Amino acid sequence: MKKSRNNENQIPTELINKIQNNFCKTLDIALAIYNVNGNNITKEMNLSTFWNSFILGNPLVYPKCKAADINAIKTCISSNDSHVYNIYCDIAAFAVPISIEGKVIAVCIGGKSRTENPNLKLCKTEAENSGINFDTFLEAYLEIPLVSTDQLKLIGNLLKNTIETILDLNLNKKHTKSKIDEMQIMNDMLKEEVYSRTKILYETNQKYKSIVENAIDIIATINKNGIFTEINSAVNENLGFMKEEVIGMHFSKLVAQEDIPKIAKMIESFVSHGIDKESMIISCIDAQENEKIFSISAKPIYDNLGNLTEIQCIMHDITKRKLLEKELHKTKDEYVQLFDSIKDGVYSVDLKGNLLKTNESFSKIFGYEKEDLKKITIWSLFTDQKEAKDFIDQIENTKESSSLITTAKNNSEKEFYIEWNIAPVNNEKGNPIGHNGVIRDITSRMKYISTAKTEATKYQSLFDNLQEGVIITNEKGEIKEYNQKIAHIFRRQISIGIHISELIPEITCDKVQRLAKKGQIDIGYIKEFAISGVKLEVEGEILFQWMMKEVCKVDYTREKGAINNVPLDVKHADIKSN
Repeated sequence: MKKSRNNENQIPTELINKIQNNFCKTLDIALAIYNVNGNNITKEMNLSTFWNSFILGNPLVYPKCKAADINAIKTCISSNDSHVYNIYCDIAAFAVPISIEGKVIAVCIGGKSRTENPNLKLCKTEAENSGINFDTFLEAYLEIPLVSTDQLKLIGNLLKNTIETILDLNLNKKHTKSKIDEMQIMNDMLKEEVYSRTKILYETNQKYKSIVENAIDIIATINKNGIFTEINSAVNENLGFMKEEVIGMHFSKLVAQEDIPKIAKMIESFVSHGIDKESMIISCIDAQENEKIFSISAKPIYDNLGNLTEIQCIMHDITKRKLLEKELHKTKDEYVQLFDSIKDGVYSVDLKGNLLKTNESFSKIFGYEKEDLKKITIWSLFTDQKEAKDFIDQIENTKESSSLITTAKNNSEKEFYIEWNIAPVNNEKGNPIGHNGVIRDITSRMKYISTAKTEATKYQSLFDNLQEGVIITNEKGEIKEYNQKIAHIFRRQISIGIHISELIPEITCDKVQRLAKKGQIDIGYIKEFAISGVKLEVEGEILFQWMMKEVCKVDYTREKGAINNVPLDVKHADIKSN
């Protein structure tokens, strides 16, 4: 017990209180620090309105929450490792050990944030159990900050590194100056690296945006709940909606009623890892309430834990082609006229796969004369003949039309991508006699999709590894773009086009003009940030990059040989921020 007391005496309480206050204000989380016996070293700060109103003093809930905290403290001490745990109603917290020379002397409990969108059924049950009005309960619940489990762990580790570094400096005062010098050198090196990486990030981002925005097809992203999170401008040309209207909309608002189960089943399959890609044909309703038909290619994106984060979709309008396919069932004269006017390859085969009829486009796509096509089977034109046969057998068994994206080879044995749509053909008695098909060469589309994905991956990699807040402005100081770190720092969405001084008053018009002349300036320390600016030229356009780096200042006040540390929300260089 005496040894534990000595370890507690090594904790500069006033300094720890300042760190706690800075973390709570900056990250908008609750935080308390306990000793190894579970007693408070610092009082718990920044509890949400929900917690103060409905948890503290609630005899049904608070004892369970307190027990969860105590168990987390014990787990930290026994494992000497960080721990994220659920407290109540999808509200989670982190517990991280504070160690000196490998021995745990304290535990930080913090967070108490939402990790998911509200589970309405669970919230209603908890409100009823506690005798609280559901609307009041939900309103307070939604005010709790939304922080992912990974982010909670990062915040906890950041807090651990900050406190342990300060304790280490406190125990090794002789080495403080040399360590600060090393930190300054590292800061300068990181600053140069950030300038370089940010320029590459911006250029890559612009290329990726250009590819997506100029695509003819609709390129969209939906989350696991079916909500559109991103979409390009092609949605306006194809469906008549502005992309701002669609972002945040549920897919069921665009998809025809009869096809909603198809999309729902696809999402379920992606969540359960049942499939790794999907192609289908669905009907959508445009802004004028007209029905349009699209072929969809979808691919899931998972996080490091294997959880589905989003689904990337490419939607190609095939309404005209489908109308033409329907017209094929009309009179023979109309059929012949339409048959040869279609730019896609159209064909008809019997049950043995013999090509009975093909249009001009089919011959051009595969590089055969029409007479030569009569000597070969349909599946011999595909790279994977077994896959082609299985696909045809499936259609003949289900008696339903379907589509497939695969590869074929022309007369010169050159492979290319195709979109293959087939529909079974039956005789008057309903017995299958073959099928009709439409083949479209989509090699160019697949190439630009591949390029877009490569650029997107490169952009995302750079973006996720950028720790500093970065704002891009034009020469006038009007904001053009900012990264997620800036949104996190200011805890709100920032309007594009406003002058940077509206966001950071210290960056005045005079400082913007000074950057234009000098090419690089340091604004200095503003609160807990070191702010600097650099002038860039990207694709002939002059841009200003403003970087906000969180720092730790040290006050060298010599008083009886003591050095006082004044922390300013230190961010450790190895911690990624989302």
